[in-house]
Amino acid sequence: MSPGLIQAIGIVGNVLLVSAYLPQIHKTIKTKKAEDLSLLMWLAYFVGDVLLLVYSIATNDAIFTALFTLFTIGNFVLLTLTLKYSKPQKS
Repeated sequence: MSPGLIQAIGIVGNVLLVSAYLPQIHKTIKTKKAEDLSLLMWLAYFVGDVLLLVYSIATNDAIFTALFTLFTIGNFVLLTLTLKYSKPQKS
């Protein structure tokens, strides 16, 4: 495979993986409910993504640096929403 095709595959994969977060973020913001979301899972994902981001930067892997930058942002948003909306809402 050509380097251009391999890079295109990586970019499409990044877009698909990162866009998978959007429905959950949208639903959580819209409903203001996160009782069914696991705080521990999002925390584990966030820490793992930060570590893999550091690794991808250290190895100069542009595709994975972009991916884990976006994953870290997405997981931070979902972690924040889970913390915010898991608590009982005041009327």
